[in-house]
Amino acid sequence: MVRGRGGDSRAVLNFDDTYLGLSKSEALDVAKAYYDHGVYPEAFLRVLNVEDRGGGTWRATVTVTEPDGRPAENLTPADFTVSTNGGDAAAPATATTVAQLSEDDLDLRAPIVVDDSGSITDCDAKFVADGLGYLYGALPHFYEFSLIKFGSNVRMVQDWTSDADALAAAQWNLCENGLTSLWDALDLALGESVNDGRGLDVVFLFSDGVDNDSAKTVDNVIAQSQQKNVPVFTVALGFADIFALGKLALATHGGLVYVPHGEKVLQGFETLTAFILKSYVIEWTADESVVSIEITADLGEDGTVSGGFSK
Repeated sequence: MVRGRGGDSRAVLNFDDTYLGLSKSEALDVAKAYYDHGVYPEAFLRVLNVEDRGGGTWRATVTVTEPDGRPAENLTPADFTVSTNGGDAAAPATATTVAQLSEDDLDLRAPIVVDDSGSITDCDAKFVADGLGYLYGALPHFYEFSLIKFGSNVRMVQDWTSDADALAAAQWNLCENGLTSLWDALDLALGESVNDGRGLDVVFLFSDGVDNDSAKTVDNVIAQSQQKNVPVFTVALGFADIFALGKLALATHGGLVYVPHGEKVLQGFETLTAFILKSYVIEWTADESVVSIEITADLGEDGTVSGGFSK
């Protein structure tokens, strides 16, 4: 049994037999992995988006991790293969990281969803503001962000903007408090995500609790994310529901970073930002419309990882 912080002393997670398909022993293993490493220690490749660049040129943005769960670095086009519509695998023409792209090469759009429920202390809020400030400053300045805060209510406190100062100010404009409408807040964020086939659309989430006030469920959110092809990347603090949030990350091709206490929130946002900046943008040519792809990355002595996308 895990108890919430702040004024809510009710049990927020109580296993009977299983929770989200995990037995007690499996859940303990997952929780220990996140507590020890901050991320789940596994190598994977997840396709974030696929974009038709015109003239037979296609682009995919992929997150690749090493066995420790951290982003893989220094991969080249020769380390990747792409199979289009079940055809033969071939090396892409280019493979570069998001951090190396210019404003002409990438549009990044992301609703930022921030927990402002009663369990967030003033000190935690300061750490979160510092983490968001890092996110705004470290990501390329050709983004559009919006800011959504949630407690019992869910509100967009800053509409789409590329003004980091406006985003930072909005973090302090409204205190929601109350319960935790996490899934309803993500539902609003995904509803705002256009994903019109150009650029990269993701959702960033910060939460320290377990949903206890939403009309929507994690499965509703996963279905909407998959329908729109918008991954969700989360920083989870303290008693956040890492089991539901881990399921969300896996099902949406996103990511989850766990921090045990507020003093490490900035570190969590640094890791989260690295997942985006160190994602690889891969381009290749295809003579037909892309219905499905399979991308493989060679991690050297650590073997290969693969991930796919289909319409």
